[in-house]
Amino acid sequence: MREPITVADVTKSGIFDRPALEALVVEKIRAVYSVPLTGPNGCEGVVSVHYRRSGQVPSKATRDELSRIAFQTASWLHWYRRTATLDALEDLHHHRGRFPG
Repeated sequence: MREPITVADVTKSGIFDRPALEALVVEKIRAVYSVPLTGPNGCEGVVSVHYRRSGQVPSKATRDELSRIAFQTASWLHWYRRTATLDALEDLHHHRGRFPG
């Protein structure tokens, strides 16, 4: 998924599995707008906005802001995972000779 998705009525969409649909219905969620957190390695996750009224969607300004936030979040996640992984590997390599086995 690389584009935002609007689900106008969760009970009629068919994209949610049964446990997810049940959770949405229990919480009285009827519409969902989801934006992928797309970064250099593809989709890093998804941010979704839930609405209690079927057919409700965010305004253009809100959609634009959600897209901006999603891009920044994906970029940060990519940077963090790359940095944290490299730091952990360097630390492991540095300490490898200090531990038995």
